[in-house]
Amino acid sequence: MITLRELTEELGDALVFSDQGREAPHRSVASVHISELPDPTQYLSGGELLLTTGLSWVEDREFASAYVSRLVQQKVCALGLGLGPVFSEVPQLLVEACERFKLDLLLVPDGVSFQQVTRAFWHLAGKSGLESLERSLGLQSALARDITRPDGVKAVVRQLAQSLGGWAVFESRSAGRATTVWPESAAAAVKSLQTLPEKMKRADVNAVVSFEFRGQQVLKFPVAAGEQLYGFLAVCPQRKLSAGDKYVIRTACALLMMKARQQQSYSAGIAALGEAVVKLLANGHTDAARLLSENVGLGELPARPYVLGLIGDEHLDESDWARAVPALQRAAGVPCIAEAVAQSPLMTRINNVLVVLFPEKRVKPETEQDDTAGWGENRVAGVLVEPVELSEIPAAISTVRRAARRVPAGHIIKAGARDRVRAEEWAATLAGYQRADLLGTVTTYIKHRGQWEPTSRELGVHRNSVRHRIENAEKLLGVSLDDPNVFAPLWLALRDRVGDEG
Repeated sequence: MITLRELTEELGDALVFSDQGREAPHRSVASVHISELPDPTQYLSGGELLLTTGLSWVEDREFASAYVSRLVQQKVCALGLGLGPVFSEVPQLLVEACERFKLDLLLVPDGVSFQQVTRAFWHLAGKSGLESLERSLGLQSALARDITRPDGVKAVVRQLAQSLGGWAVFESRSAGRATTVWPESAAAAVKSLQTLPEKMKRADVNAVVSFEFRGQQVLKFPVAAGEQLYGFLAVCPQRKLSAGDKYVIRTACALLMMKARQQQSYSAGIAALGEAVVKLLANGHTDAARLLSENVGLGELPARPYVLGLIGDEHLDESDWARAVPALQRAAGVPCIAEAVAQSPLMTRINNVLVVLFPEKRVKPETEQDDTAGWGENRVAGVLVEPVELSEIPAAISTVRRAARRVPAGHIIKAGARDRVRAEEWAATLAGYQRADLLGTVTTYIKHRGQWEPTSRELGVHRNSVRHRIENAEKLLGVSLDDPNVFAPLWLALRDRVGDEG
């Protein structure tokens, strides 16, 4: 935009203030308009430098006041009086009216044509447009370089905010829903921005929304491709946006969309590999899971991972279940696991439960608070099993699957410790024995507290047969069923199994 100061400096003595000692302000001039009408406002849109010789003026105080008042109401930038044809000097009534209504009054000296003023304006406009074009092209090139960096999203948001002299925020709609803010002092604006998505869902996905935040205008642009929405870019510039600025913002949106697509494809690939690793572990193929994880770039598997089971509303995506973890109410003994869950690529859905594995080192103490906002927490529940050996993961998954059904929505509990996990594994081993009903025999045996007679009567077999089966079960499991540390958790596992099968 051309300012009044730039125009007066360009014209020198050909355009001066009526008050000779005054310095021209940095007020923008939208255009130069010439009119001899007593009321030209119907042809003005605001921001103009209006030039006139006063041909239709009346030497009257009321006329001068009404004329200047109308110009101010129409938001004219300034009034320029051409001396010579009508007035040889500035009418005092006009000076007083301009002072009263605070309208800048400039003079075009006798012998200077209005055409000279308009030519100077368009010369500056062309020069300014070229500079703006060069600046916007430079910024677009810088943004294209920034997006290729590892922290490309943050680099683009920072570059855009700095170029506009304000702040910028990118809200991702991809998995994880990360928010990138620059500068960080503008983080408070994010809460206000979060109230808009529902409105925008009801509107055109490609619509730009503007609203006021703390007395400043904020523009929110969708980062989308067709009907696919990847996020929102909000900017709060400290100046009026030029056409070049808008091109730069659109370029930033396109680059962020491309980055989101790239990250989405990468995340989908990692998720598929992580899912395959968990499924191998769930089926007892520990060595194959280790080999796959190391060879596809997921790294070495943790020796003793936590096992988390999440169950939620079927209308929600599984990623939404994981995002709900920070807001779930943690029962006693449940540590702070939100960050560990968000960073883990090892997750898959087994039947109706989302199973997530993550290492001990990423878990924070129980006393710490989750600082990430959860989502959908009222429709999700969770069960956490303490770190187990990789070979014990099938039993741990069985534990969380069974327990998750009994947890109220909005809560996360801690399942039995390692002995319960081992008990699930024992129960699965007994169930897989084909030559005799060891599962039913052990269940009845523990139910009758190790008494042979009641066990044989309920099973309808001789007590020696019961004794033989129990001996086989103990050899198979490598434990004594008379050990309270064995039969107590095993009874709970067997009771749940029988209840589920019934």
